Amino acid sequence: MDNRHLDSISQHRNDTQRSIIFLQQFQQHFGLLTASAAVGIAWHLRSVFDFSNPGCLEVYCVSFVTVFLILCVYRTCCLICRNLKGGKLASVSVSLEPSHLVAIKVTIHLPRPLRIAAGQYVNLTIPSLDASSSIQSHPFVVTSWSKDRQKSLDLFVERRRGFTRKLHLADSQEGRHAIISGPFGRRVSLLEFDFVLLLASGYGIAAQAAYLRELVSRGNRQKAHLVWLISKRDIINPAGQWLLFQSAINNSGKISMRRVG
Repeated sequence: MDNRHLDSISQHRNDTQRSIIFLQQFQQHFGLLTASAAVGIAWHLRSVFDFSNPGCLEVYCVSFVTVFLILCVYRTCCLICRNLKGGKLASVSVSLEPSHLVAIKVTIHLPRPLRIAAGQYVNLTIPSLDASSSIQSHPFVVTSWSKDRQKSLDLFVERRRGFTRKLHLADSQEGRHAIISGPFGRRVSLLEFDFVLLLASGYGIAAQAAYLRELVSRGNRQKAHLVWLISKRDIINPAGQWLLFQSAINNSGKISMRRVG
């Protein structure tokens, strides 16, 4: 691989990291941004409504707060339904092989089976990691797939800073309560195509794992070709063990893989 490809990969990783940092900061300051939006809307509508009239201002404030509370109640009900059943909460277990310095496998055990389409993701919160983790929600692509509802979800995570580093330090500690929301993302069916080309770079292989499992499990005659661009070789062993070289995929004869790097 020449330097241009390596520079392109490095730039892509930096852009992704900046996007993740922005998303986390946005989530942490969402309440403040919501209040600012309410004030901004009121300022914009000052020429339409006479906010000097206490009655008009009261109607505006009550309407805004009512809509906000309805959305909060709806989201809370969805979270409770997704994460609690018969007093049993969702939980996570973390797997980390001694030779895997940066890769983490996270399994989410669900109280209610959940149907996940290939390529979709969930937002994960683990309150017990530290004091700030209870207000943090992080998106991860689901690597497991089943035609039926899944009782557990697998995630393939790269250890970086912040939340993923804490996950890495939580190795082998099972039974931590978790909160998930989702699934999110479009449902894209690959079954209508005769040939499928899948492209991945680095830990982006996690986003393709569920598609590979679906293509193999469906039993269609279509062929799939996976091109995997790698800049660091420390991902090969964990990705191979947890994602690619399992018997269902490796022995299917339907998936051809090419590693670039």
